[in-house]
Amino acid sequence: MTEINIRPEIPLEYENICGLVKTAFETAHVSSGEEANLVRNIRGGLNYIPELSLVAERDGVLIGQVMLSKTTVTNENDVFPTLFLGPVCTLPEYRNKGLGGALINAALAKAKDMGHTAVFLAGDRNYYRRFGFVSASEHRIRCQHELPPELLDNVMALELTPDALKGVAGIVTL
Repeated sequence: MTEINIRPEIPLEYENICGLVKTAFETAHVSSGEEANLVRNIRGGLNYIPELSLVAERDGVLIGQVMLSKTTVTNENDVFPTLFLGPVCTLPEYRNKGLGGALINAALAKAKDMGHTAVFLAGDRNYYRRFGFVSASEHRIRCQHELPPELLDNVMALELTPDALKGVAGIVTL
């Protein structure tokens, strides 16, 4: 099997990446159908961090992607800069083989190397716990959206540096 390369995306690949995202989410367990548009919107906005938008390729073919972008936790007194993880996907034939985890770990390591201290996401809590994510509510942080009680723990946080969220409370924008 040929080696898989994880690297930052490049502008010439943007539309191919959106196609990958669309294809990957067509058969995903959970999908809004808008994930490719989310990628376009993040890239077109002020929260885009090119170094934290990674792709996986094998034999020159894009097979997975992950993005970390800027977001904040706010309360009545402070604005705390942080990151948002999503979307992350792999082509169906690469699911359950560790590629998604490799993409996430590469993005988190790069974010930490760049000095970022915390990451938030909305996703499957059983999947993301393996990376160290915990319910954001454990840090007294909640999402700006009203969620049904059974989904509250799907808004998750990860401290990239110890105690990064100590004393931070408020609303995370996802």
